[in-house]
Amino acid sequence: MAKRVVFVDCGTENLRIFDSFEGLICDEPSYALLSETGNIMISGKEAKEVFYKPPEGAYPVRPIKNGMVADHRLLFEIMSTELKNKVKRNIFSKPDLIFSVSPFLNSVGRRAIYNLGSSLQFKNISLIPSYIFFLSSFDISPLTTEGYLILDLGAGKIDICVTSFGRMIKGKYIKEGMGLLEKKICKHIRDKYGVDIGNNLDNLYVDLAFSNDYITVSGKDKVTGIPRQKDINSEEIKDIIKLFSENLSANIKMVIEEIAPDLSSDIVKNKLIMVGGGSKSIFLRNNMEKSLEIGIKENSNLGNETIKGFEKTDGMEKILFTEIIKLFEG
Repeated sequence: MAKRVVFVDCGTENLRIFDSFEGLICDEPSYALLSETGNIMISGKEAKEVFYKPPEGAYPVRPIKNGMVADHRLLFEIMSTELKNKVKRNIFSKPDLIFSVSPFLNSVGRRAIYNLGSSLQFKNISLIPSYIFFLSSFDISPLTTEGYLILDLGAGKIDICVTSFGRMIKGKYIKEGMGLLEKKICKHIRDKYGVDIGNNLDNLYVDLAFSNDYITVSGKDKVTGIPRQKDINSEEIKDIIKLFSENLSANIKMVIEEIAPDLSSDIVKNKLIMVGGGSKSIFLRNNMEKSLEIGIKENSNLGNETIKGFEKTDGMEKILFTEIIKLFEG
């Protein structure tokens, strides 16, 4: 009988939990509102909808920040509720627990994740770097000897990784991630047009490639405080994204400059693997391709790469995961 495994991807933006027996059991935004006593009032999608306009007596909190556990107790309570309601436990056989984590997660962050798994009463807990699942989602063996360049555009952080044979050869971690781009867009609109749109971007930059000459934003007037709508020239937003992509490309080039020529050759041949929520922006993808002069692999699992990758690696021999864990921890 196949071993039951629960897989968890604790993203800054979304918490995803996959059960190898039940399938996807949780795909909720990583948001919560707490009461004055610290109890969870609402979490997930409901909390995200009112996160930046909370009712009186409610305090908005995010359990994950910049790809790391920011509130252990809150994340434990949210996961505990999801697992209790949707994972049927067998007293004679506890499922294994696998976390997908950033390869740049330090020892303190790893310990926090491991302690979380222990608190949830799982016996066998593994932390596996996310690039393993990214590769698998593209039907690439995690232990391939060829070199791959992976760009993970998360909401709270960006990971740049060059991998080969299950290891990260070179890489770089950029704090804030796509959230930094969103802040720049909001600041531009606030400074130039006097409209504070808060965090109400609604993935504006994602669909920009298909937008008209002007896009409409709404918020409150910076001076009068009254609700206001404003038409913004889409080229202004595109210019901000172009600058963002150029800075990102410069960071990627610094990583590539430090690797062996053979790995560079592999990367050109295999193309850039671009994953995470930010990869949904076609305009950003096109700009990255131009500035790097490297092709980008077609991605049919946009935003869901870790889950799809886990599904494809679920049938691997256990020794493969063991070997990857040794590489990651060693």
